[in-house]
Amino acid sequence: MPASDQNRLGRLLMTSAIVLALGAILVRGIAPPRSGLQDARWRSGAHLEQPLQLLSAGAIHRRGELDERVSAELAGAWREARDLAFGLEGCPALRDWLEEQDGQRVELLVGQLRDGGPGDALAALTIVFQVARATKWTPGFPAHAEHAERLGGLLADWLARWGEAGVAEPGLHEAALVAALFYGRVMDVAWSAPAFGYNAASLDRARRFLLELTGAGAGGRTRFGQALQARYGRAFAALQADEEDAFFAAFAEECALLLPDLDGTCDD
Repeated sequence: MPASDQNRLGRLLMTSAIVLALGAILVRGIAPPRSGLQDARWRSGAHLEQPLQLLSAGAIHRRGELDERVSAELAGAWREARDLAFGLEGCPALRDWLEEQDGQRVELLVGQLRDGGPGDALAALTIVFQVARATKWTPGFPAHAEHAERLGGLLADWLARWGEAGVAEPGLHEAALVAALFYGRVMDVAWSAPAFGYNAASLDRARRFLLELTGAGAGGRTRFGQALQARYGRAFAALQADEEDAFFAAFAEECALLLPDLDGTCDD
């Protein structure tokens, strides 16, 4: 048989094999394997309806949906952190609880989840918001800023890792922006904590961090900064405000509109 005929016969046999294989999949109802990109998008929450609800009080009803989005190697860490955070009762002061055994364990697990993939990051942020909802971090009297400072540190650690990358993920985009609004709200509490005057260190820390995160200072806007300006323009504009009150006010007010219960008082 001529070489050309052999090549044609080979191609015909290969085509037939492919057709038969696809037919078998259709007949037997066997789904083709998912690609790595599909898995990454699924874990990131691209197919999760209204992922922002996981940062709200409604998270208690939807937390189980993250079980399928957390990576297999961190599934145990997620379940343990979830049970501890959502089982937190009694409205303890935030820093005090974080220094207890359960709190230290949750803080460690949050760090592990934060260093994972997009789905793990959403799980970590869900835990941070739940801890904030179940504890007290307002100053009270005598004025104390340490509880808000500790919460602000958790949010800053998450944003430093996922702020820029998160806005590129369908399931993390809005959550990352709201995390920044909440960070501003929390640091506003820390800034205004003293009974007389203000906590200048809290303001300076928050200003430096947010300017770097958004690129609102010198150097041009980051991808996160562009997303924040597009969605919460008033908060972005406040980053360059001269008045100290205005710097935090826009973040605090936007956050209060979205999550009014996250005020640090732990009211039932």
